[in-house]
Amino acid sequence: MVTMHVAAAVGTQDRDRIEPVVGENYWTPGDPDFGTASAPRFAFADPHAAGLFHAEDLSREPGDRIAVHNRGVHDVAAVVLLEDGRSYVELLTPGSEIALPEVDSLTYLQAPRTAAGRPVLYGAVWVRDGRVMPVTVPIPTRREFLDQRYLTPWSAEWNGGVSGRHMLDAAAAGVSYQYRTGGSTFVVRNAGSDWIGVVHRSGTEFTFVECPPGGRAVFELSPQSARAEVFSVVGRRGGGTAGHAPYMSRSGTVHPGWAGRPGEVTAYGSVVVMLGAPVYSALPKRNLYLAFSDRRPFEARFARTSGSRGPSRRERSERGECASRREQGARPCRGFRR
Repeated sequence: MVTMHVAAAVGTQDRDRIEPVVGENYWTPGDPDFGTASAPRFAFADPHAAGLFHAEDLSREPGDRIAVHNRGVHDVAAVVLLEDGRSYVELLTPGSEIALPEVDSLTYLQAPRTAAGRPVLYGAVWVRDGRVMPVTVPIPTRREFLDQRYLTPWSAEWNGGVSGRHMLDAAAAGVSYQYRTGGSTFVVRNAGSDWIGVVHRSGTEFTFVECPPGGRAVFELSPQSARAEVFSVVGRRGGGTAGHAPYMSRSGTVHPGWAGRPGEVTAYGSVVVMLGAPVYSALPKRNLYLAFSDRRPFEARFARTSGSRGPSRRERSERGECASRREQGARPCRGFRR
C-alpha cells in the first residue's frame, strides 16, 4: 500500500524551489519523522468534508496538467514526491489550486498534526505517465466532488431534472441569464456570493459547468435548431450525512473512507431556447447593455486579500474568463458531458 511505505520512498528536498511557509504543524521534508525507514503513525481526515478534489483534463492537449483544488475553509499542505527522489511542499489556501508536476509524482495532502504530533493525511494523488493511478486513500475526483455538492446529470436522483426541487430565489441570489434572439451564445451570470452549477441539456447530451461568484458560464447553441436547449441552474445541496475518513485497523491495514449521503437538491430555475428564441424562462434576464458595461479588469473583480498570489491560468478559466477564451477560439470551460 502506498500509504504504508511512503516514508521510505521520500528522497531529498528540492532546494531550488522557494518553499511556502506552512508552519511546524505539518509533516514536511526536514522533520525527524519524514523520510525515515518506517512510516510514522498517521491519523486521517475526511477529504470530502475538507472540500478537496483533483481534476484531470482528458483532452491531453499540450500544457494540460492535473490539479488539486481546495474548496474548503482551511489551509491544506501538499507534500509532492518526485520520481527522481526530490520533494517539495505546496500550501493550498481556501479556494486555491495547485498544478501537479508533469513528471511522475506522488502528492500527499494533509491537515495539521494532532496534539500528540501525529501527521494527519486527507489522502494522496499518484500520477504516472500523466494519469491518476489508484491509491489506498484517494482524493475525490472533480465529478465526485460536484455530485456531493449539486444535482448533476449523473446523480442518482437526476430523473426529472430540477422539476419539483427546493427552489431558491434567483433574483435575490444574483443569478441571471443573457440571450439575444437569434444568437449563438447563451450566458448564465452569477453576481452572488455562492458557487452555482449549470446543466445544459441538448437533445440527449448533458453538460455540467460550475460557475464561481462573480463569474459567468457561456454555452454555444445553434439558433436554427428545432430541438430544445434547456439550461438549468442548481445551487448547493443542503443537509446530507457526514462521510467517513480513511482509517487504520488494529492489524495496521489502512482502509479508504467514503463520502456521506448527498443533501437535498436546490435549484434556481431553467430557461428553454428553441429556434433562436426563449420559449420558457424561470430566471431573471439581464439587460445586455448592463452586462457589457461592467467589463472591469479580471484582477479588479477578483482581487485577493493583500499578500496573496494572483490567479492561476486554471483559476482564470473557471472564474468567468470562459467567454473571452471562446471568442478567441480557445477550448470551452471545463465541464462534464454525459
